[in-house]
Amino acid sequence: AALTAAVCRQPYLYVEASDQSLAYLARLNEQSTELELARLKPVIARLMGISERGDWRAYPGDRELQHLIENWRQHWDMRA
Repeated sequence: AALTAAVCRQPYLYVEASDQSLAYLARLNEQSTELELARLKPVIARLMGISERGDWRAYPGDRELQHLIENWRQHWDMRA
């Protein structure tokens, strides 16, 4: 609720790290438009070496889901 009040329906960049969080708001209309159109997730994913995860539409978490299903099957088989 505090973040919603602070950004006042403006485009923002929210960063949380360790014990600190920050919301960046553009100061000029041009910057606001640029921030609204920015796609940071692909850049960050590429820098982290996981570019396939840069687009949430193309990568909905298939590896995690597959791993979860495998763990569940192993758990279920051990019960039988």
